[in-house]
Amino acid sequence: MPLTRLLPGSLALLLPLLLLKPGAAMSEDLRHDCLAWQRAHGSEQVALADRIGSAQLLTRAHQPAEVGSSDSRSLYSWSDIQRLCRRQ
Repeated sequence: MPLTRLLPGSLALLLPLLLLKPGAAMSEDLRHDCLAWQRAHGSEQVALADRIGSAQLLTRAHQPAEVGSSDSRSLYSWSDIQRLCRRQ
């Protein structure tokens, strides 16, 4: 008996997604984030860099700014983000 007949209807529809390599979807997300980061400016670019760095488990280059501080640096090294995005 096929495996899909043993699973409830909605779970059977999700089975092909579960069999995909998890890195494929993450790679597409990273590619999209890198393109957005390259096109962004100012605080939007900083926010995207922080999201990319966090998702890719990069080492923080800076500590988070205190609440109310005007520090708008990314938590992660720009060179690390550039290097990561160049590989995409």
